[in-house]
Amino acid sequence: MIPDKFNPMKIAELAKAGKELKNDLLRANKEIEEMVIMAESSCQTVKVISNGNGLINEITINDAKLDSNDEIDLSRAATEAIKKVQSEALVIAAERRRKVTEKVGLPSDFDFNI
Repeated sequence: MIPDKFNPMKIAELAKAGKELKNDLLRANKEIEEMVIMAESSCQTVKVISNGNGLINEITINDAKLDSNDEIDLSRAATEAIKKVQSEALVIAAERRRKVTEKVGLPSDFDFNI
């Protein structure tokens, strides 16, 4: 009798499962890169759009809010919106990757280096 670790059928089965996992992770990473996440500053002066990795694609400034009588610190509003969108992106990406890893019984913080 051949031990499981040397059984060619078991090795082929593990290789197939590994390939499927890699494909699932690559697909998840592609979805994360293509996500569109939007956040806005609390004063609604700055809107930021990023992908699921937190890479900023667009920053929009609402000129109408700047022309109002309110004193608005544009730098603070932009920083707030950027932090919001990147924080949300981090949570969404982690959740998406967690679904893939937990499907195969690995810890959610498992690092695949892919």
